[in-house]
Amino acid sequence: MSVTTDRLLPEGVETRFSEIEPTMVRMAAGAAVPGSPRRSITAATTATVVIVGPKPRLIDVAESLKSGGHVTGVRSIFIATGSLCTPGVRVTASEIALDGLRGEFIDNAVAALRLPSLPTVLWWRGGDFDRLQALAKLVDRVVLDVDDPESLWAHIDALVAEGPVGDLRWTALTRWRVLMAHFFDVPAMQSAAPRFTRLQIQGADRHSARLFGGWLMTSLKLQNTRIEIEDDSRHAIARVTLGNDAEEISLHRLDRGACVEGRARVNGYEASRVGSIGDLIPLALMSEELRVRAHDAAFEAAVRSAGSIGMADDRATV
Repeated sequence: MSVTTDRLLPEGVETRFSEIEPTMVRMAAGAAVPGSPRRSITAATTATVVIVGPKPRLIDVAESLKSGGHVTGVRSIFIATGSLCTPGVRVTASEIALDGLRGEFIDNAVAALRLPSLPTVLWWRGGDFDRLQALAKLVDRVVLDVDDPESLWAHIDALVAEGPVGDLRWTALTRWRVLMAHFFDVPAMQSAAPRFTRLQIQGADRHSARLFGGWLMTSLKLQNTRIEIEDDSRHAIARVTLGNDAEEISLHRLDRGACVEGRARVNGYEASRVGSIGDLIPLALMSEELRVRAHDAAFEAAVRSAGSIGMADDRATV
């Protein structure tokens, strides 16, 4: 989506931090606020979503929210990190934007602006781990969404000690994991798993490939399986092949990219299935994450296993 402004919430109104709540109340009630359109409450608020990161990575989310339909009924707090003790403040009836706030003040801002009687989810789009860990103590759930998650994944145990953690890469892999798991409902497939010696994953995002590989390794308890990650610029994940010289399970995105086809040829058993890939835009993925409240043990185990899958070399053996 093209961005025509470098301001967060350009359709909102400027205000002071101390006036955020009164201004939002007036806007939600449809009262006149200078410089803003009249608004009314359209849905009950069910949660607070705090989006923290560099300003460019917040503008695209704020712009996408205008199209609506994916994340509704939430108070959205955008905090663009910077060096200001007194950041720029803009609000709408359900959104707050703090532009350029210094890191050491972010936790105080979150504590003051979240709705205390409702769940709070932190959507982390970039920043240092120490600040993330401090914020994790204030919220009910953390969802990671960064370009390079390596340093954060390395601290997964420290993060989950503060509360449930998710990752939008993991959410985007949901349909892939479901389709693969369905094959293993068949006893013949379950008994074949120890014979699999090769896992090949093709895709444009090596972190997603490593996460999917980590999930398979821990879920199937595979040992001495060679993992090969190959670049494919078409999709984050384009194809997954698990098997040996005689048996194989494969998943691949179909040409138009909207569906995944799975095929199995194992121990005399053959099957094929097709499933939707789902909506992979960040807001749609975040909407799925808002339904999750508890720890995701499968994700946590997959992240730990992904750390043993090499990044420098295309091939790794676990």
